[in-house]
Amino acid sequence: MENDRLRIHVDAPYAEALGRASFVFASAEWMAVYCCEKMQANYVQKLAKKTAGNIADDLNRLAGKLAAGPERQRSV
Repeated sequence: MENDRLRIHVDAPYAEALGRASFVFASAEWMAVYCCEKMQANYVQKLAKKTAGNIADDLNRLAGKLAAGPERQRSV
């Protein structure tokens, strides 16, 4: 049916804020995925059943391994 989505009243600023929050969350989640991919090859291919919480845990674990590794020289 045409314009069925308009049957439910939604405050426009609220809908915009909700959409923006969803977009920002999804963008941040994919940034975390790409960071994990850089630290562990083929990470993206194992992503199918992971939740955002699993991805965050993986990112923390992988980053922790980098921090615990041998010190690297910093280029200044």
